[in-house]
Amino acid sequence: MTGRTNTSKQEGASALHSRLSQTVFNRQVPGDLVRGVTIAFTAPDTITDSANGLAVFRVGQRIRIQGSTINDNAYVCKTVAAGTIVIQSVNGIGVKTQIAGPSISIQPDDFT
Repeated sequence: MTGRTNTSKQEGASALHSRLSQTVFNRQVPGDLVRGVTIAFTAPDTITDSANGLAVFRVGQRIRIQGSTINDNAYVCKTVAAGTIVIQSVNGIGVKTQIAGPSISIQPDDFT
């Protein structure tokens, strides 16, 4: 899924009272960054978040884990709920069991 760019025109007056046209760009990126010390892993395919922040991702979406001591990699979401993502193993690579602790981030990997 690609980002969407919205444009809108706004009129503003300068110090000399002339009218200037300004264009405003807002980029919307699918999914959100989730970061916290509440994220844990259970081999071979489960990511959990006791803060229930994982529902921002979607089934089939590629995500990237960073900050984990042993699970930094890209994965594909097989099922998604607020507190749990079940991943599809990619090239036979799943997650290794790891308790929550270090600050781990999960973000969309749609643009890599």
